[in-house]
Amino acid sequence: MRSRLAHAAGVVFVATAWMLSGCQSDGGNGNISPMQHPMLENVPIPRGFRIVDSRSRSGAAAGGQRWARCTFTGGLERGATVKFYEDNMPTAKWQERERRFENGVFELRYDNPIGETCVVFVRNGFLSTEIEVDLKHRTNGGRAASPPP
Repeated sequence: MRSRLAHAAGVVFVATAWMLSGCQSDGGNGNISPMQHPMLENVPIPRGFRIVDSRSRSGAAAGGQRWARCTFTGGLERGATVKFYEDNMPTAKWQERERRFENGVFELRYDNPIGETCVVFVRNGFLSTEIEVDLKHRTNGGRAASPPP
């Protein structure tokens, strides 16, 4: 009786964790639709991902040059999230410049025609996938300017 109760509690815990993680499946076809976040206009975010307010900030420098560093979490698997950016950034007029994988983190670097650089970091989080989007304006030398401290 006691082991049956422990098993049932374990099943309930796993099911609850799965539901709270916001699990999202694309049915294996990669057709997750993009959404827009007001702080990241023209940067696609996978539908169902939520911003982590305590780890996000944005603003505009002199001349209206915007910058943002925002973190999102969601239930789409890490590889499918990378594929989402491969499919959706070119549609939003971003051109891939570099792709890296280091210590379990994908780093995808894009530039757009108006002089901005967007770096998307995709990593496994706790029961979710985490996306960090770092948006900056490029300086004349082609490198991204750092946001204010």
